[in-house]
Order: sequence, then C-alpha cells, then structure tokens
Amino acid sequence: AEISASFSSRPILMKQKNYTMYHPSADSLSNFVMSIPISIFINTFFVIILYFLSNLARDAGKFFICYLFVIMLHLTMKSMFTGRNLKVRLNFMKSIKENSWLLL
Repeated sequence: AEISASFSSRPILMKQKNYTMYHPSADSLSNFVMSIPISIFINTFFVIILYFLSNLARDAGKFFICYLFVIMLHLTMKSMFTGRNLKVRLNFMKSIKENSWLLL
C-alpha cells in the first residue's frame, strides 16, 4: 500500500519541484513524521495485547521497555522498507523528469 501511494503522487511532486514550490525531501520527511503518531497508536494496542496475552512479567518498567522496543523496531523497519525502495523511486522520478512533457 505504501508503494502505490508514494508512486501515485510522484507526477504531482515532480511538477511542484519543477515550479520550485518545495523539494521532494520535504514530502519524504512529512510522510515519516506523520507516520510516527499512527504507528504509536497502532503499536499501543498491539503491545498491550501481546504483552498481557503472553503473560509476561506484570511490571511497569518491563512493560514500557517492551513497548519502547516494539515502537523502535516498527519505525526502523518502516524506514528500512522506505529506504530500500529509494533507488526505485529515484529512477522513477528521473524518468518523469525526462518525460516532463507528460505533466503538462
């Protein structure tokens, strides 16, 4: 879902870059920053269910360490997934720039 959503907005992003509205890195940064509250919200329910269903130690410190690791793991894997497709995205943006007459 993330790949199709990122590729669907690329022609618009390249058009805005050509008009010097904003740089594509601003789009990437805003996508990452906006994904943090969503992933915290989703992972909160995941950790609560996982932690207490697996009957781990009922200690607040241990729970929040588990919570911190799951949040950091999720954000790291999301960044790695996004970074892995960076080469594909750059090639796609390059081909759009070469065929900029399609954006008119």
